[in-house]
Amino acid sequence: TKAGIVGPKNTVEMVLEISEEYKEKLRIFPFIYQNPEEAIEIVNKNQYMVDIWIFAGPVLQPIVEQSQSKQPFFFLQLDGASLTKTLVEIGYKDQQKLDNLSIDIIPKRDVYEIFMDLKLPQES
Repeated sequence: TKAGIVGPKNTVEMVLEISEEYKEKLRIFPFIYQNPEEAIEIVNKNQYMVDIWIFAGPVLQPIVEQSQSKQPFFFLQLDGASLTKTLVEIGYKDQQKLDNLSIDIIPKRDVYEIFMDLKLPQES
């Protein structure tokens, strides 16, 4: 099976790492965008290359449903674990400050819990 992975660079790289153990059965084609609106163009231009599409998060669903593709679409669900991993990477690996973030997909309750666990300042 050939799968097109569509998303921002960090998410696509994460999916590539995870999919490595399935490389005997799954051939991955990464497609990285700068803006989610680019996803429909990516699908329309590259649908001949893949059997299925995997998208980084449910926010892309209404965008890519407008495409001409007849292949199946799958949308990764973002959760607290993925947010925790991302925050740790930003703070420790990339040495960036975490004092000005906007998070809009994960429920507010989960975000507060993660921030408490990581001892990060919280504001509404």
